[in-house]
Amino acid sequence: MLVASCLVCALALSGTSAADEAALTPVGDGLSELREAFTAAEGKARVVIVVSERSAAAKKAMRGFRVDTLPAVSSADLAVFAVWIPERDGDPEADAAREATRVAEPRLRAFWSDDAAALDPFRASLSRSSGVDPGEMPRSGLFAVYPASARWEKESPSPVFWTHVEKKLKGAHPPLELSALRAAIEAQLTPEPEDVASIPTESRLAGGDADRRYFIHGPIVPESARPKAGHPLLVVLPGGSGTADFRAFVKRIGRSGAGKEWLVAQLVSKKWTESQYSVWPTARSRVSGQRFSTEEFIDSVIEEVVRLRSIDRDRIVVLAWSSSGPAVYAHALGRAGRVPVSRYFVSQSVFHPAVLPALTGAKGKRFFLHHSRTDETCAFVDSERARDQLSPAGATVSLVEYEGGHGWHGDMFGQIRSGLEWLEKK
Repeated sequence: MLVASCLVCALALSGTSAADEAALTPVGDGLSELREAFTAAEGKARVVIVVSERSAAAKKAMRGFRVDTLPAVSSADLAVFAVWIPERDGDPEADAAREATRVAEPRLRAFWSDDAAALDPFRASLSRSSGVDPGEMPRSGLFAVYPASARWEKESPSPVFWTHVEKKLKGAHPPLELSALRAAIEAQLTPEPEDVASIPTESRLAGGDADRRYFIHGPIVPESARPKAGHPLLVVLPGGSGTADFRAFVKRIGRSGAGKEWLVAQLVSKKWTESQYSVWPTARSRVSGQRFSTEEFIDSVIEEVVRLRSIDRDRIVVLAWSSSGPAVYAHALGRAGRVPVSRYFVSQSVFHPAVLPALTGAKGKRFFLHHSRTDETCAFVDSERARDQLSPAGATVSLVEYEGGHGWHGDMFGQIRSGLEWLEKK
């Protein structure tokens, strides 16, 4: 019999009192009680935690979550549910109830199941979302975060982020850091402008790494309208500061530039130091404290999205502008990842071959270059140089001019749409 314990936390005001919490709600086979509570909280962020009162590491993590994380995340758009399962046969419910109510938290509703195997489907959903072998999954101390749009239907949904307290788990997800867990929760609570609020968005951490944050936007079409070969994928590295503040603009790129059937993966730049000179540092333009290159970041996101979603691998495009252009050139010219990419849209960027891999890496790839001749920030001649050097190296290159200088001007989404259409030509 699989021995485990689960604490599912979906963070929203539940209105339960300490007296209510003392009596754990029983959960039967199929987790129907938990599923109903999870569904009732749709529209709010939710968190699932697997913990055992008998596991010192899981219990310590849970206390830290309740004492530090929950008070720091004060939003009412959260719901907290906790399901306790015995570590060993015969562990009393009273012990779990006592631990569950050690810290008063009005948003926390507690459940109890005396059958550890009942939580197997939940653990399997975490395994599916990360590629971790089900046999390697920890028995307790699992933390998972769900967006407001998540729905628990026949199977429990895949989380946007999950982590654990085990140190030797073979897989992508690192041991628990409460700061990363808090960041994942808060990312689900960021308000958006009305024109893009209805577009589905998930905030994720590639491989569970808190420094590799990205968003999945879309698709806008229903699942029934999904292309047979899978959704095309647009990977976007925003220019400027590269921060999450570009989320609404990138969602507009997906809706009005790419198209409703596209999925958009938006990377968020990592600031390694306050004095960092490069927004998107590469393998050949490293900065102090850098743990991975932007090229590696791109590959890890693409690999994860392809694993999680139905993606047409022949329709993957990487888009960059301004500050992110050099890193995307580096990715295009470097060693191919597990999911090869051959189409790149680069707007208003510099091109410096001295800090790039060999131009021979351009062979067989397509580049749509987009630049204003009056750009005083990134000279137009850089895109001309890119065209003139990438083409002889075996790339197919189109350089399109637009008016207005540095930045996005005019019918920007129409220009993006035209560029993507050109890139997808055979």
